[in-house]
Amino acid sequence: MSLRVMTSLSAPPRLLLIRRLSGFGGSSYKSNRAVTQRKFSSSPTPTKTKMTAEEVEMALENANESMKAYYSYPPEKVIAAKRAKFNARHMNKQFYLQLGLGVSLLCSFLATPFIGRKIAYDEEFKKKYIPSWYDYTLEKPKSAWTRAELQEQLVQLRTDLHERAIRGEFTPEKLDEKEFGKEA
Repeated sequence: MSLRVMTSLSAPPRLLLIRRLSGFGGSSYKSNRAVTQRKFSSSPTPTKTKMTAEEVEMALENANESMKAYYSYPPEKVIAAKRAKFNARHMNKQFYLQLGLGVSLLCSFLATPFIGRKIAYDEEFKKKYIPSWYDYTLEKPKSAWTRAELQEQLVQLRTDLHERAIRGEFTPEKLDEKEFGKEA
């Protein structure tokens, strides 16, 4: 298979034309198709001499500097623009005033249940920190019965019902005769 290479030097992006002179699969058919490969102006030009170590180092540094714009996200100019916008917006410290107010409201909202419980259950704390004109608590009324009196009444009621049941006051015939809801 023989290849003939033709280059066009007049166009800025150089075209490399490779023309195939041999046929497909050994047949006598000749292809006139041209395979093109595009070379850009940034492609390295073929040189006959090798670059020295210093030249290689300089070329790599230049390539690194040019590639930094592609791999740093966001670009430095975008960061600088946002920083300038933030500084212009918050120069008068209004932002920090609003931030402080918001944080204090949040803290007071979170602390309210704990302080309320302390006020409700700690009499000493209530007397020390809550003024008397703001204290709306009600005193518990004294119970009509003590616990012993209530127990005594329950035992007496149970005994009375037991005696009435023994006498037969709760038989079905007597319950039908008695009208509930009307007291005699």
